[in-house]
Amino acid sequence: MSLSESPSGYYKVFQEDQRLSTEDAINFIESVIRYIDKCSITYAEIPHSLSAISRNQEGDIHIAVYAEDEQDLRYIEEEVMMAPPEAQTNPFWRQNCNRMTYLVTQLFLALLTGKNSGPTSVNFSAQDLLTSHSLRELAAIQRFLKKGMAVDPASRFQSFVTFIRYLEELRQELFSSNITAKNLPKLSRRLLYPDSAPVDKRSYVVHIWTPKFEKAAKIVLTAPAILLIGRKTKNDNRQNSDTNKTLTDMSEDITPIYHGQESKDDAAHHTVLVEGDPCLSRWHLRIDFPEDLAQQLLCKDLGSTHGVVIYLDSDCSHNNCQNIGSGQTAELPGLTEQYLQLGNTYLRIRIATP
Repeated sequence: MSLSESPSGYYKVFQEDQRLSTEDAINFIESVIRYIDKCSITYAEIPHSLSAISRNQEGDIHIAVYAEDEQDLRYIEEEVMMAPPEAQTNPFWRQNCNRMTYLVTQLFLALLTGKNSGPTSVNFSAQDLLTSHSLRELAAIQRFLKKGMAVDPASRFQSFVTFIRYLEELRQELFSSNITAKNLPKLSRRLLYPDSAPVDKRSYVVHIWTPKFEKAAKIVLTAPAILLIGRKTKNDNRQNSDTNKTLTDMSEDITPIYHGQESKDDAAHHTVLVEGDPCLSRWHLRIDFPEDLAQQLLCKDLGSTHGVVIYLDSDCSHNNCQNIGSGQTAELPGLTEQYLQLGNTYLRIRIATP
């Protein structure tokens, strides 16, 4: 098979030891997928090779393709090194879309690290990347890479539509706006929860929101209280089958956050379910609000996938935060305004003033 030549002015996208920022790498991968979608070429015509992908100074993409019934040795060595495991047993391995999503994932990793790691290897360190990320963000990148380069073809992205959806979720997790005290009033200017709840020296005010909505939900907790936060599923249908609590719609069909409350063991148990945040686990976080305001709030990860970010200042800086996950527990630092991040969902906690 012979390869079509790249047009004049194009250069190889992947260059050893040259890295892109994470955001630039995501944007470029999207451009590659758009190019593949609009071209009238079959997957089998595309070499499993990073060297076959080139671009020009204007950002236009070109991918070399095999011509029928001819052979070219230039890419054979790279294909042998990079091909997915099924290439050893399936003569038609190039024809599958999950082979292409595998290749694009390999390209994503190579652009991030400046290294061609070969098949199935997704290991990298924070120092390998041009962009600084928190431990939680690094784990999210690795989860994405592991899925895209899974040994089992059935465990990979099965289409570019699915790939793009997961890539957008990754982008949101890495680069969604950090919501701070400075811009929170815009989000909560129309509070959705009535202010009829009692406010006294033993009460806390919690705002809950996601960046894509301008309105924050507000609940007032009278201590002692327990707050459980998770992701709303289709099976809830306004009735939480796990706890048999009726969920109150706080969203007015705009902000999809639902709240339920019951008294149990001399404490108020509050359940908040957020709809539409794919990075939020079914049951993500528990916060214990003590009756004694001198005691610290206790935060427990409930075995979530993406963990919890506890910001240690009101600027919500990822350079000054604590990450917990896998069922870990931590005391909140006792700030006047305490911010937490769960996936793409944010919380602000304050002691209520009479």
